[in-house]
Amino acid sequence: MGVESSRFTRSVKVLVVDDDAATAEVLRSGVSLMPACACEIALSGPEGIKALSRESFDVVVSDVRMPGMSGFELLEFVRRGDPTLPVILVTANGEMQEAVEAAKQGAFDYMVKPVDFEHLSTTIQRAVGERDIGERDVVERDEPLVTRERAVAQRPSTRVLLGNAPSIVAMLGAIERMALSTAPVLVAGETGTGKDLVASLIHEKGPRRHRPYVAVNTTAIPATLLESELFGHVRGAFTGATQARRGLVVEAEGGTLFLDEIGDMPLELQGTLLRVIETGEVRAVGSDRGRRVDVRFIAATHRDLPSLVRKGAFREDLYYRLNVLSLSVPPLRDRRGDIPLLASHFLEVARSRMPASQVSSISADAKELLSRASWPGNVRQLAATIERIVVLGRSSRIEAADLAFLDQAEAEGGEWPGGSFELCTLKTLTERYVSWVLAQANQDKARAAAILGVDISTLYRWQRRGPTVAGDNEPRSVRRPP
Repeated sequence: MGVESSRFTRSVKVLVVDDDAATAEVLRSGVSLMPACACEIALSGPEGIKALSRESFDVVVSDVRMPGMSGFELLEFVRRGDPTLPVILVTANGEMQEAVEAAKQGAFDYMVKPVDFEHLSTTIQRAVGERDIGERDVVERDEPLVTRERAVAQRPSTRVLLGNAPSIVAMLGAIERMALSTAPVLVAGETGTGKDLVASLIHEKGPRRHRPYVAVNTTAIPATLLESELFGHVRGAFTGATQARRGLVVEAEGGTLFLDEIGDMPLELQGTLLRVIETGEVRAVGSDRGRRVDVRFIAATHRDLPSLVRKGAFREDLYYRLNVLSLSVPPLRDRRGDIPLLASHFLEVARSRMPASQVSSISADAKELLSRASWPGNVRQLAATIERIVVLGRSSRIEAADLAFLDQAEAEGGEWPGGSFELCTLKTLTERYVSWVLAQANQDKARAAAILGVDISTLYRWQRRGPTVAGDNEPRSVRRPP
């Protein structure tokens, strides 16, 4: 098979995820033949997530079409937790659209079954090499708590906050002042407004900028694993805990821990987090001894925390402990004058990811149309829109005609779900609306979640069990009006 030609400068561990056991075994056998290369298999996306939570891997090789959780959904989970972990997608259906989607979502490579093991070996070797080079400047600092598998989480964003709107100028000033403090910060704002960027800028501009910056999305990690992920565990603390783990709080020692979507953190963990913030001491799961930590906490949410506090869904004491300093990130519709500037920036970013693209500019009419659009998904939706055109566009300039779908989506907004309206339960109505939004977003779950104003994990849960609405457990009786 030619795999003997591969040489790694260190031992490499690969995770293969495929719902077909026979295919998974074939892939494992091929990977294991590569010198200094070990392989573990998982027979589903959730099993893959559990494996990733137990130990570190250098490369993930995943099937695309799997029941329950697709390879794209697994890729999204990996990208949120560790964007430098290379994911190679394999599929039995070599469709061009899948290849484009794989590139768009950040897959390292895309292969068609049956896999050429010589090509796979070369690709794994290239992925490991690029990752090591990208992390070397982070890992080789004299900081014993910095581990290679967490290096990307500790590297702050190098993005800039663009805009000339008064709200953005005022927020930049507030960021500069808050960066000099060690007090907790609560960042509020709609989904897609850039709360993570604001958090990273607070870290970068402060005295802790040379220390770790650890970011974690509390909804991207299964609730059963979140406690261990945050606070660590000792060996044998629970089934599968074969080795001790420090946890993200300890790994952020001396730096900043960013807790995204704090409003969705399970209530039972909020008390533990509160104690860590108040006492500066963290205790690993299964341990009877605490450890002192020096960490600055920044939290973000798109939800109305005071309302959650009133409903008993969020601890009042934790809310006030986090809300010492606060920032509200404005939605894109409130800063329309910045849209042309942002669109040009995202065009350059997209072109750097796809240098072969023919698209290199945006016409004045297109910028005008972009400025008028509603952007329910905010800056994230704008960035995704520009990147989509850069990937699929065939001319040198983005024209208004290329953005016709924006007006179409708004025009169809009052006619969902595409037919006559009939009396139905609120739950049924909600299910129909979610399906309609997914259709409008071309089944792009990230975009649909942004439009709906929910986290993508909530959308996944809705697809599995259906949306939960107020009064969902109450008896239903539909009475016609007199």
